[in-house]
Amino acid sequence: MTDDTFPNPDVPEGADDNAASPAGADDALEESLEAEATEEGMPAAEGADTDTGLSDIDVEAAELFEASAAEQAASYLVDLQRLSAEFKNYRRASEERIELERVRAKADAARQFLGVLDDLNLAEKHGDLVEGSAFSTIAQKMRSLGESLGVAVFGEQGDAFDPNIHDAVFQQPNPDVTVATVGDVVSVGYTLEGALVRPAKVVVWTPPEA
Repeated sequence: MTDDTFPNPDVPEGADDNAASPAGADDALEESLEAEATEEGMPAAEGADTDTGLSDIDVEAAELFEASAAEQAASYLVDLQRLSAEFKNYRRASEERIELERVRAKADAARQFLGVLDDLNLAEKHGDLVEGSAFSTIAQKMRSLGESLGVAVFGEQGDAFDPNIHDAVFQQPNPDVTVATVGDVVSVGYTLEGALVRPAKVVVWTPPEA
């Protein structure tokens, strides 16, 4: 049987039919895309850190950011410490002021009946506070009230004279003393929780001049 096939004048002899055909071109493109898709990875950029994948610029920027954050944190810590110290000082000053006002208020209350205590001491000195009498009972209650407020009485004959707590109304030489000594108590003194409320008025015995 005679071969009726004639060569295609548009295709040169020896040319690959697949390369010339559209189907062959499509296959080649598909293979190229598959090769790119299955490629394990792109090469690292020039100057990049192979461990982190960051460039030198990125690493430098990260280091600058870390240093800035550390500096800001240190600044915040200094501010916090300063505020804490200021608060402690304020609290201590407030507590001292409150305590001072408390003692002052108690001292004002105590001064209201110091005159009554003076009268009781004078009555006792004159022998008017008979043990078991109503007057004696009232005196004891008044003194207990003063003690509950923190009031303490001081000033007795024979005490060493102290100008800080004693008010000398008279000085009298006495050969029996070698230092200034309380000889007589005109009126006792009072303290409130250790603080002086009223000095004691006393007569002072002084040693004779040499």
